[in-house]
Amino acid sequence: MRKLWTTDPETIHQEIEIVIKDKSQFTLFQHGQPTRKLIAKEITEKDGGKHVIFTKLTPFSISEDICYLVYHRTGEMMRGFHGPSQLESPQLLAVPFPTEIFQVQRRKFPRITTPGNSQASIALDYAQLPNTATVKDICMEGARLSGKISPRIRKNDIIGPISFTLYMQVATMAIDTFTVPQATVTRVHELDENSREIGIHFKLSEDARETLEHYIQLRSIEESAQKNNK
Repeated sequence: MRKLWTTDPETIHQEIEIVIKDKSQFTLFQHGQPTRKLIAKEITEKDGGKHVIFTKLTPFSISEDICYLVYHRTGEMMRGFHGPSQLESPQLLAVPFPTEIFQVQRRKFPRITTPGNSQASIALDYAQLPNTATVKDICMEGARLSGKISPRIRKNDIIGPISFTLYMQVATMAIDTFTVPQATVTRVHELDENSREIGIHFKLSEDARETLEHYIQLRSIEESAQKNNK
């Protein structure tokens, strides 16, 4: 959930100076475009106004729609701001200096829908190959999986490890991959003769927890940006 963090000009200026000094990586969201990666480079004065200049990690172009720029400082909640692009080259992007910064408020267990190419591979002791399922949605507690899942998986079974590959709605590459060491099957639903849907409850490692939280935060912002641009 996005929540206003500050509108204080001095606090905003200090925050932008910190992310420039730390070379914090930003994720850029824009409706109908793939997510992009940038690094905050400097603050400049242009045409009577102050701007933040970003270096693109790879060349790309964006439209004139509002863009959302999100970053994550170590030990802090994910934050960001939005505005129109006012200067662009293959290497650089500039946006007006923000008048407010929002932060992504951590709900306890938000459930996020996942694009159709997000997958989970379940390692089974009795199968030579992992069972690969589509991830329908996910939260910090568990996930809903569907596909040609082994009929030998039953409610209350302990399964794992499970390797997740999660995508953003508009990204062309996987955003996050991680492995859940163990999960409990909480629900089984037979969809048809060849496919099933299961609900699982995670037992997460610390690394997997951090990666999953990062993904959920980014997907929350992406969904918000898409809704605001409809």
